[in-house]
Amino acid sequence: MAKKIQKYTLIGCDGNAFSVMGYVCRAFEESGRLLGRSHFVTEANKKNYTMLATSGNYDELLCISMQTLDDINEDLEKAGFISEDSDDAEEMIARLTAMGYAVSRR
Repeated sequence: MAKKIQKYTLIGCDGNAFSVMGYVCRAFEESGRLLGRSHFVTEANKKNYTMLATSGNYDELLCISMQTLDDINEDLEKAGFISEDSDDAEEMIARLTAMGYAVSRR
C-alpha cells in the first residue's frame, strides 16, 4: 500500500520568497522520491522552477509556486499518494513544523 501524504500547499507557510521557494523545492525532492524519479530529473525540475520563480515579482513567484504545487499534487494523486483527508489543518501544521517552518495558529 502506498504511503499517504498531505497535499502540498502554501497555506501556513512563511511568506518570505526564499522560504516559499525552499518549500517548493523540498516538495520536488519528496515527491521525486515517492514517485521514483531520478535525482537528475528532480534537480532539473527545481532549476526550471527557480528560474521561473525568480524571473518576475513576488506575485508572480506565488502564482508559479502555487501552480507548481498543484502539478506536484496532481502527479501524487494519480499515483495514489495523496490521502483522502488531505485538508486537515492540524496535520498540515505538524508537517510544516517538522520541516522547520514557524507556523502560527490564528
